[in-house]
Amino acid sequence: MHPTTLLLGIGNTLRSDDGVAAYICARLQEQQLPGVTVETTQQLQTEYVEEFLKYDRVVVVDASITANEVKLQQVESNGAAVASSHHMSLSLMAAMAQQLYGKSVALYSCAIPVVHFRMGESISEAAKEQADKAVALLRHWLQQA
Repeated sequence: MHPTTLLLGIGNTLRSDDGVAAYICARLQEQQLPGVTVETTQQLQTEYVEEFLKYDRVVVVDASITANEVKLQQVESNGAAVASSHHMSLSLMAAMAQQLYGKSVALYSCAIPVVHFRMGESISEAAKEQADKAVALLRHWLQQA
């Protein structure tokens, strides 16, 4: 039996490459992988902590200007659940789950290297190339469970 997985794409589809996670989520949704729920949102918010606890594992897909390659890695709690109104990190989300609910979240980050955040609804060819790598990586990872 496959573990339940939430695949959450973060990004603004009106800001070109920032919408790469929605593109990836759409490709994986089409494949109807067993046990995988796909959602997208413009921004990571604290309200997702409770949602994360409904799944065996959570993968957050997001555009990155610092990543050099598509990277999937487990996120560890930073231990302290202190947030500002303008900054939310995955390690903070993991810490909040532990402190508020006494539960650990199997949380993973999939960073997609991109360069353009200009206005527009289409992602660049470079971002599509990275997105296709991410789709293959995530599909393989999701099917290994």
